[in-house]
Amino acid sequence: MDPETPLPGQFRRKLPARRASQNLNFSVMNNDYVASIGYYPDGRIGDVFVRSGKAGSHSSILLLEASIALSVAFQFGARAEDMRRAMPHVSRVGDKALGEPEGPIGTLLTILAKEEERYVKERLDD
Repeated sequence: MDPETPLPGQFRRKLPARRASQNLNFSVMNNDYVASIGYYPDGRIGDVFVRSGKAGSHSSILLLEASIALSVAFQFGARAEDMRRAMPHVSRVGDKALGEPEGPIGTLLTILAKEEERYVKERLDD
């Protein structure tokens, strides 16, 4: 099978070159982060890029790699809420995440899950 060909049932929705975006500032454990979020024309999240610290540093590279993985997941239709629940939280009981996310990606996904929820409610109200 050609590695460029999606598996049956999979479809990657590519973003247009020009798209709406916003920057979001947030903090986790006294560290500041900036997320750039790109949107499809219909308003769904299509990509995210998180920056913090010195460009080229180990933590900066880790955030970039995690951002790319999140972006590809969004382009294949993953929901922020599903990914958020999979992230480590301060305490967990079974499948229920209690407390705050432990890291910046979990925190960002919590913010984006709330945004997705608003998006869905707006679409249902139309």
